[in-house]
Amino acid sequence: MNYTIEDARNGGWGPEAADFVAWLQQVDQQVKGRVGVSIDDLPDQSYADAFNDGTSAEDMATEVIESEFGEDEDSDEEDES
Repeated sequence: MNYTIEDARNGGWGPEAADFVAWLQQVDQQVKGRVGVSIDDLPDQSYADAFNDGTSAEDMATEVIESEFGEDEDSDEEDES
């Protein structure tokens, strides 16, 4: 990740910037843990919109993985067909 919480706090980005950076780091950790790739290496997503909408980091990670790789194999949801 290119941004740090310190950058957000010290860069005058606004009070929610540190929360956003922390959330984005969580998303990145989730994605790396599941598929071994950083979000920095994937096409951009609507991270700010998802954060502002209250999407959890785990849900956003799942959305990123499904968007780029298809069904998330680590998903806890089972197909009930």
